Amino acid sequence: MNRSKFIQVSALGIFSQGVFGANPIISTLTPDSTKSKKLSFPVVIIGTGYGSAVAALRLAEKGIPVVMIEEGVDWEQYKKVNPKFKFPKMTFPSNHSTWLRNTSIAPIPLGNLGVNFKKFTGVLERRDFSHVKVYLGKGVGGGSLVNGGMTVTPDKTYFQETFQKVGVDIDINSLYSTYFPKANQMLGMNYIPEDLYQSEW
Repeated sequence: MNRSKFIQVSALGIFSQGVFGANPIISTLTPDSTKSKKLSFPVVIIGTGYGSAVAALRLAEKGIPVVMIEEGVDWEQYKKVNPKFKFPKMTFPSNHSTWLRNTSIAPIPLGNLGVNFKKFTGVLERRDFSHVKVYLGKGVGGGSLVNGGMTVTPDKTYFQETFQKVGVDIDINSLYSTYFPKANQMLGMNYIPEDLYQSEW
């Protein structure tokens, strides 16, 4: 099967001079609109997930023009072009839920697990390796599209052990005293009420 026919470069936003998102110079470029143009940018960022968005923001704040290229669908634009479109419920995923597979790859058993559907560049991809399966959000927004509405601060001891195993020297204490709290604050994170968390449900 020719994988390339499914690939969509759906968003190519250019941001500069401290402007990010609200007023892009060019919000979308399509293959047809670029055929006769030679385009050049000082920075090209592949992907529009959390890390890419932060990198683009910081560069744009310094006045450096940035172009972001996303392989997946721009779902906001998709809904405008397809006004009757609604995302399927988690209990019954459709082809919009899954990246180029003909059945759901959701990590939990759902209503139509095993049911075949037509391949589509849907919102969730899974890469299968020998000892681990990695889930990826596909579309403008990357992992933020599929993170389940939660943010988790990893256990400090486990995090430190993991970095040591792969030979990465990192200031773990500053992560937990400065950066995790800062990220949680910016995300507007809340905690599950203790009585609910400890309940039998």
